Amino acid sequence: MHQPAHHQPIRLRFGSFEINRVDGRLFKRGLPVRIENHPFQILMALLERPDDIVTREELQQRIWGDGTNVGFEDGLNTAIRKLRFALGDSADAPMFIETIPKKGYRFIAPISIGSDDLSASGPGAEPIGRDGDVPLIEDSLQDRTSDSIAIPPRKFPAV
Repeated sequence: MHQPAHHQPIRLRFGSFEINRVDGRLFKRGLPVRIENHPFQILMALLERPDDIVTREELQQRIWGDGTNVGFEDGLNTAIRKLRFALGDSADAPMFIETIPKKGYRFIAPISIGSDDLSASGPGAEPIGRDGDVPLIEDSLQDRTSDSIAIPPRKFPAV
Protein backbone atom coordinates (compact mmCIF):
# COMPACT_ATOMS: atom_id res chain seq x y z
CA MET A 1 0.00 0.00 0.00
CA HIS A 2 2.95 2.28 -0.51
CA GLN A 3 1.36 4.75 -2.89
CA PRO A 4 1.35 8.53 -3.03
CA ALA A 5 -1.08 10.12 -0.57
CA HIS A 6 -3.32 11.43 -3.34
CA HIS A 7 -3.76 7.87 -4.68
CA GLN A 8 -4.66 6.33 -1.33
CA PRO A 9 -8.29 5.46 -0.62
CA ILE A 10 -10.49 7.98 1.17
CA ARG A 11 -11.00 5.64 4.12
CA LEU A 12 -8.41 3.44 5.81
CA ARG A 13 -9.03 0.94 8.61
CA PHE A 14 -6.69 -0.31 11.31
CA GLY A 15 -7.67 -2.16 14.45
CA SER A 16 -11.11 -0.89 15.50
CA PHE A 17 -10.40 2.49 13.87
CA GLU A 18 -11.29 4.04 10.54
CA ILE A 19 -9.94 7.30 9.22
CA ASN A 20 -11.65 9.45 6.62
CA ARG A 21 -8.81 11.30 4.89
CA VAL A 22 -11.10 13.75 3.06
CA ASP A 23 -13.19 14.81 6.07
CA GLY A 24 -10.20 14.65 8.42
CA ARG A 25 -12.07 12.47 10.91
CA LEU A 26 -11.16 9.44 12.98
CA PHE A 27 -13.69 6.85 14.12
CA LYS A 28 -13.54 3.96 16.58
CA ARG A 29 -16.18 1.30 15.94
CA GLY A 30 -18.13 3.87 13.94
CA LEU A 31 -18.10 6.54 16.65
CA PRO A 32 -16.13 9.79 16.16
CA VAL A 33 -12.90 10.13 18.14
CA ARG A 34 -11.86 13.60 19.29
CA ILE A 35 -8.36 14.31 18.06
CA GLU A 36 -6.53 17.60 17.63
CA ASN A 37 -5.05 18.74 14.32
CA HIS A 38 -1.34 18.01 14.95
CA PRO A 39 -1.90 14.45 16.21
CA PHE A 40 -4.25 13.85 13.26
CA GLN A 41 -1.65 15.15 10.78
CA ILE A 42 0.96 12.84 12.30
CA LEU A 43 -1.43 9.90 11.94
CA MET A 44 -2.02 10.81 8.29
CA ALA A 45 1.75 10.97 7.64
CA LEU A 46 2.30 7.57 9.27
CA LEU A 47 -0.60 5.95 7.41
CA GLU A 48 0.76 7.20 4.08
CA ARG A 49 3.93 5.17 4.67
CA PRO A 50 3.08 2.11 6.78
CA ASP A 51 6.07 0.10 7.99
CA ASP A 52 8.44 2.92 6.94
CA ILE A 53 10.19 5.23 9.37
CA VAL A 54 8.79 8.75 9.19
CA THR A 55 11.55 10.92 10.62
CA ARG A 56 11.03 13.62 13.20
CA GLU A 57 12.38 16.11 10.65
CA GLU A 58 9.78 15.02 8.06
CA LEU A 59 7.02 15.49 10.63
CA GLN A 60 8.42 18.90 11.58
CA GLN A 61 8.44 19.98 7.92
CA ARG A 62 4.96 18.65 7.22
CA ILE A 63 3.22 19.98 10.32
CA TRP A 64 5.16 23.01 11.47
CA GLY A 65 6.92 24.06 8.25
CA ASP A 66 10.43 25.45 7.73
CA GLY A 67 10.22 28.35 10.14
CA THR A 68 9.50 26.47 13.36
CA ASN A 69 12.44 25.28 15.41
CA VAL A 70 11.68 26.69 18.84
CA GLY A 71 9.51 24.29 20.81
CA PHE A 72 9.33 21.77 17.97
CA GLU A 73 10.63 18.85 20.08
CA ASP A 74 8.11 19.48 22.87
CA GLY A 75 5.32 20.06 20.34
CA LEU A 76 6.03 16.81 18.51
CA ASN A 77 6.34 14.81 21.72
CA THR A 78 3.04 16.24 22.97
CA ALA A 79 1.29 15.51 19.66
CA ILE A 80 2.57 11.90 19.65
CA ARG A 81 1.39 11.47 23.26
CA LYS A 82 -2.08 12.79 22.34
CA LEU A 83 -2.22 10.56 19.27
CA ARG A 84 -1.32 7.49 21.31
CA PHE A 85 -3.94 8.43 23.90
CA ALA A 86 -6.64 8.78 21.19
CA LEU A 87 -5.69 5.34 19.81
CA GLY A 88 -5.31 3.70 23.22
CA ASP A 89 -1.71 2.94 22.27
CA SER A 90 1.45 2.86 24.36
CA ALA A 91 5.11 3.56 23.67
CA ASP A 92 6.12 0.58 25.84
CA ALA A 93 3.89 -1.98 24.08
CA PRO A 94 2.84 -0.35 20.79
CA MET A 95 -0.04 -1.71 18.72
CA PHE A 96 -0.03 1.12 16.18
CA ILE A 97 2.90 3.53 16.51
CA GLU A 98 6.44 2.34 17.13
CA THR A 99 9.08 4.81 18.27
CA ILE A 100 12.42 4.50 16.48
CA PRO A 101 14.77 6.18 18.99
CA LYS A 102 16.53 9.30 17.73
CA LYS A 103 14.95 8.84 14.27
CA GLY A 104 11.17 8.96 14.18
CA TYR A 105 8.08 6.78 14.17
CA ARG A 106 6.62 3.87 12.22
CA PHE A 107 3.02 2.72 11.81
CA ILE A 108 3.09 -1.03 12.53
CA ALA A 109 -0.56 -2.19 12.48
CA PRO A 110 -2.14 -3.83 9.44
CA ILE A 111 -4.15 -1.36 7.32
CA SER A 112 -7.11 -2.19 5.13
CA ILE A 113 -9.21 -0.13 2.77
CA GLY A 114 -12.36 1.23 4.33
CA SER A 115 -15.66 1.71 2.58
CA ASP A 116 -15.86 4.68 0.23
CA ASP A 117 -19.55 3.95 -0.42
CA LEU A 118 -21.62 6.30 1.68
CA SER A 119 -24.99 5.22 0.22
CA ALA A 120 -27.67 4.14 2.66
CA SER A 121 -27.37 0.52 1.55
CA GLY A 122 -23.60 0.28 1.58
CA PRO A 123 -21.14 -0.58 4.34
CA GLY A 124 -20.45 2.31 6.67
CA ALA A 125 -24.05 3.57 6.40
CA GLU A 126 -26.01 4.37 9.55
CA PRO A 127 -27.28 1.06 10.93
CA ILE A 128 -31.01 0.45 11.18
CA GLY A 129 -32.36 -0.75 14.51
CA ARG A 130 -30.18 -1.16 17.60
CA ASP A 131 -26.92 -2.12 15.84
CA GLY A 132 -25.55 1.35 16.50
CA ASP A 133 -25.77 0.69 20.23
CA VAL A 134 -23.38 -2.28 20.09
CA PRO A 135 -20.15 -0.21 20.43
CA LEU A 136 -21.68 1.72 23.36
CA ILE A 137 -22.68 -1.51 25.07
CA GLU A 138 -19.25 -3.06 24.48
CA ASP A 139 -17.53 0.00 25.97
CA SER A 140 -19.86 0.01 28.98
CA LEU A 141 -19.15 -3.68 29.58
CA GLN A 142 -15.45 -2.98 29.88
CA ASP A 143 -16.15 -0.46 32.63
CA ARG A 144 -18.60 -2.61 34.62
CA THR A 145 -18.26 -5.58 36.87
CA SER A 146 -21.99 -6.34 37.28
CA ASP A 147 -24.09 -8.56 35.05
CA SER A 148 -26.75 -5.97 34.17
CA ILE A 149 -26.57 -3.66 31.18
CA ALA A 150 -28.55 -0.48 30.66
CA ILE A 151 -29.36 0.05 26.97
CA PRO A 152 -29.91 3.70 26.12
CA PRO A 153 -33.35 4.56 24.72
CA ARG A 154 -33.44 4.92 20.94
CA LYS A 155 -35.08 8.01 19.46
CA PHE A 156 -36.83 7.50 16.14
CA PRO A 157 -37.83 10.32 13.81
CA ALA A 158 -41.52 11.18 13.58
CA VAL A 159 -43.19 9.79 10.48
